[in-house]
Amino acid sequence: MQNPVSPAKAWLMVALCGVMMGLNYADKGILGFAAQPIMQELKLSPVEFGYLGSSFFTLFAISGIAVGFLADRWPSKHVMTIMAVGWAACLLPVAIPIGFTTLLATRVLLGATQGPATGVTHHFLFKWFPQENRAFPAGVVHIGITGAIFLSAPALTWIIHTYDWHMAFLALGIVAVAVIPLWMWLAEEGPITDHIVDAKPGAVEEPLPSYWRLMTTPTMLGLIATNFVLYWDLSLIVAWLPSYFTKGMGFTPANAAWLVSLIWMTSGICSPLVGFSSQKLLKRGIPSRWARGLYGSLSTALGGILIAVMAIQPVGLAKTALLLVGYVLSQNTAPLNFAMLSEITPSKRRGAVITMYTALLTTAGFIAPAAMGYSLQAAATPAEGFREGFVIVGIVTLIGGLLGVWLINPKADRERLARSVAEPVLVAAKAPA
Repeated sequence: MQNPVSPAKAWLMVALCGVMMGLNYADKGILGFAAQPIMQELKLSPVEFGYLGSSFFTLFAISGIAVGFLADRWPSKHVMTIMAVGWAACLLPVAIPIGFTTLLATRVLLGATQGPATGVTHHFLFKWFPQENRAFPAGVVHIGITGAIFLSAPALTWIIHTYDWHMAFLALGIVAVAVIPLWMWLAEEGPITDHIVDAKPGAVEEPLPSYWRLMTTPTMLGLIATNFVLYWDLSLIVAWLPSYFTKGMGFTPANAAWLVSLIWMTSGICSPLVGFSSQKLLKRGIPSRWARGLYGSLSTALGGILIAVMAIQPVGLAKTALLLVGYVLSQNTAPLNFAMLSEITPSKRRGAVITMYTALLTTAGFIAPAAMGYSLQAAATPAEGFREGFVIVGIVTLIGGLLGVWLINPKADRERLARSVAEPVLVAAKAPA
């Protein structure tokens, strides 16, 4: 029997996870806000800056998978603490003048320390909430992400233009150093454990499906597809969107920062609402395939359509509105997908599975910024390059959403996994002693 969960303590863990993920995304986002000063100081072409944006993801997937297996064996609290120390160590050296190679190295190492963060954070969080109540707290954690970007965007832009981009990295490094002891003091492992099939009385251990079987279910492939395109869009927000607003649409850097903040703020409001409404549908008996899978996948597909339409519109209010709504819709799958992943994954496999999942989908972050850089390099003007690049973004996002509609069915895959692990147990039970 599992230990009772304190609701107050569970929601304190949500707040802590929001703070940690907010710091995580602010560290990612700073490159986009400092894009123009960095390119000017280091004399970088659009393709070179695209590589710089993509470099963050060089070791992202590899470290995510490696640390994920450790998260199945070590307390998530300690894993997150070590990663946060790494974030600070990668930010603080950029406070002094450095060359392109050094900056590239810090981004690669920062990506390595942040690769497991999303997976480990959700693994930690799901130890505090039962399966049917996970989408809403996962959405609330997203408020920490969006709140951090909303607050950091104008603050970092002000620091960059008042001092320089090095001081902005220093400021984030100091914040990271301050957050680490708070996490170490308050974070605590939760008591909830998930099973696909309960172990029989007297069994030595819980029967578990293989990692390969878990990672190749249709539902998992659909979750990867929808969140792959989410990360494709997200990495462009981080690396290129501020430049798009200034070079492609004619906004001032300050207004561009506020527009990026508006996208994050709107997404932060929508994410927990999506999670909450999804939970309500589940409690009314709507299957998870519809209440979570179809809900998020159709949102992604619609977001892709709006982004593609936005790309060919003339500069104006309609273009800005389409970009805002399209990007927000494309980000709605995150809390739903992590909740669905927990439906088909036992706790003893979840740390590794959730980080392998995030590792696969975040490969989009390695591709997308460089692809946009090539689009800009080949175009006659920045506006033309961004237009072609965002048409591709819209098409990729639409395809990902449609794949989610087709593949995601948690109930069917959970039953399939349960049969796969129950049959050997039944055979063993029938065998003569």
